[in-house]
Amino acid sequence: MQITLTETALNEIQSHKQSDEVLVIVYDTDDCGCAVNGIPSIRLNAVDPKTINSRYM
Repeated sequence: MQITLTETALNEIQSHKQSDEVLVIVYDTDDCGCAVNGIPSIRLNAVDPKTINSRYM
């Protein structure tokens, strides 16, 4: 999967993002009833700052 974010989208995300949050992709397949068998979403999730490393960047 490839996701491209515009500069406007990045600015909007940054305006809502807290220092302990990272952007994650969630693919929900539980009882969604959609034709493609899942719904992708992008969320800001809090993480422990001690565990943040290059995999989140």
